[in-house]
Amino acid sequence: MPSGWSRVTNWGDQSLVALTSVLSTRVVSDLRFSYFFFSAPETPARTEDCPGCLGVGAPRINITDAGVAFGGQQSGSFVGRRYQLTENLAWQKGSHRLRFGFDWEHARASNQRIDQEPATINLYSPRQVRQFNQSPTANPIPLPSSLLTLNDILRLPLRSFLTSVGPGLIPQRDFLKYRRQDLYRLYASDTWRITPRLTVNYGLAWAYEPRSLNTDLSKPKLLEPILGSDGLSAPAAQNANFSPAVGFAWAATADGKTVIRGGAGRYFDPVSLSNSSIGNERMALSPAGTGRRTNIPGSSISYQGVSLEFNQRPTPFTAANLLAILPGIRSDLMGRLNPENRDFTFRNLDLNKNGAANLSDPFFEAPYAMHFGVGVQRELAADLVVSADFAWRRFLHSLLFGIDYNRFNRQPSGPVIPRCTGTQSSDLTAVCSTGPITFDNSSGIAEYHGLIVRLEKRLSRGMQFLASYALGSIKGSNGTEFPGNGFNIDNWFENYGPLPTDRRHVLNLSGSVDLPLRFQASFSVSAYSRPPFSPYVNGVDFNGDGTLNDLLPGATVNQFNRGLDKADLASLGRTL
Repeated sequence: MPSGWSRVTNWGDQSLVALTSVLSTRVVSDLRFSYFFFSAPETPARTEDCPGCLGVGAPRINITDAGVAFGGQQSGSFVGRRYQLTENLAWQKGSHRLRFGFDWEHARASNQRIDQEPATINLYSPRQVRQFNQSPTANPIPLPSSLLTLNDILRLPLRSFLTSVGPGLIPQRDFLKYRRQDLYRLYASDTWRITPRLTVNYGLAWAYEPRSLNTDLSKPKLLEPILGSDGLSAPAAQNANFSPAVGFAWAATADGKTVIRGGAGRYFDPVSLSNSSIGNERMALSPAGTGRRTNIPGSSISYQGVSLEFNQRPTPFTAANLLAILPGIRSDLMGRLNPENRDFTFRNLDLNKNGAANLSDPFFEAPYAMHFGVGVQRELAADLVVSADFAWRRFLHSLLFGIDYNRFNRQPSGPVIPRCTGTQSSDLTAVCSTGPITFDNSSGIAEYHGLIVRLEKRLSRGMQFLASYALGSIKGSNGTEFPGNGFNIDNWFENYGPLPTDRRHVLNLSGSVDLPLRFQASFSVSAYSRPPFSPYVNGVDFNGDGTLNDLLPGATVNQFNRGLDKADLASLGRTL
């Protein structure tokens, strides 16, 4: 709906200064320094932006079953600066071309976000209420005669809600308002021309990110039932991220028209770029009452002895009823904040006892990939080349996001940390939970195999073209971010299978031809085989692990279009 958007105005500045020095006839130095500034303030839609729009200034309201969402989006700002110093030294020594270098990046960023202000509210749709009213044992719930205004919609039954209170800034290391990051890289390599027909290259790189994880924060005693006592220590920065690489090129025939080449290497991803939820963890592990309390669910709030979450069935409690008492609820939550607290005995996680905090798994490691490739190229004519290359990639410690280690909604055994009862939810010392507690881990793996064949004619006599065909396969750990991915909290290995990016066959054709009268005709055609998919049942938990949208029983992740077809889908559907 028109009111459910926000305005983001991005501003970026970048500057660079470089000094290239010929130190001798064989040594060249290239020194560079760059500065980057970025700002992105965000404001929700206002009346002047959207006059007459439904829900301007209202809370965020979702009616998922009806596909309707409107009302206030988040507000906030992001301001960041990055400084980068790089030096590369090239030295030609006989048949060796040596390269050495270092790279240092220093970044400072301040991120403020205000959402769920005053709440994000999920309602039952009129269709769901009518279905409930048809039950012979139900006490019918009245529905408004029309749903044309905000007040009409607020008369729908409440399903659930989330609210947040407090300042939007995340307390960073040493309680600064900005986050500091450093990334150091060193490398050395050599390209050695052993003979006129054989060249070998090899090298070694090293990377270090001292603040990539929250290495200054241990985890609270509350998580001991999940992690054990050994899993509560603060994570350590990895200092052994070495990346070796080796390769060769060999002219296999004396005429130099046939070349065989190959290479292998190990390559790391920066953790600071791939792990975007580090701020959520800082908030959860900071002293109780500091920062902003986010994603406080209705399940943790009691009103007249009833938890304000009604996921099982509609009740007469409406969104209007919630908005009438919400100021008092938020005032009580604000009273539990303590922005000047510096005592780490109890944390915000002890205060909330739940949260999509995306805490780091104790065994979190930097993602990396092993690459291997070998290929052959042959010149068929002066302007025509054919090549074939095989590539193998193995990705290790890929990130899996948002896994509920607490298994809060698991049936019938329930969560790992027992549910809070009575007044336990407001007791800092109570070892209990009021909702899921999510973690990010680096247990994902993937493997790619590919063969690509190319025929390329370079531009000559007014014509050029390229034809390429790739036969490939990529399988790996499907994460939790998409429904129907087969993720089972109790057995992570069940989510292994073809990835959504798997394309078995890819064909590309392109080219251009010069025509009379200085016209030129060109073409480009791309075709690829169907991607895999998984059939799932919306809103259903077949295996009792507490996650919804499970695979159709009997199916495995992304196996359709990879061995299973329409007949298999029909057969599985009949077994439901």
